[in-house]
Amino acid sequence: DLPPSKRVRREDQLDQDGVDQMDFDDDDEPPAVPPAAPIVAPPAAPIVAPPPAAPIVANVRVRCF
Repeated sequence: DLPPSKRVRREDQLDQDGVDQMDFDDDDEPPAVPPAAPIVAPPAAPIVAPPPAAPIVANVRVRCF
C-alpha cells in the first residue's frame, strides 16, 4: 500500500513542482547527509591548529634571544 501511494504522489508532485517531489522523496536522504558534514569538520579543525602553533613558538624563541 505504501509503495503505490508514494508512486502516485511522485507523479503528482513532479507535474506540479519537480522540486517539491524531490524534497518529499529525499526526506530520508537529507538526515543522513547532515551528520556526515559535522564528522568531517572536527578532524579538519585540529589538523589546522597544530601548524599555526609551530610558527608562534619560533617567534617567541626569537624574542627570548
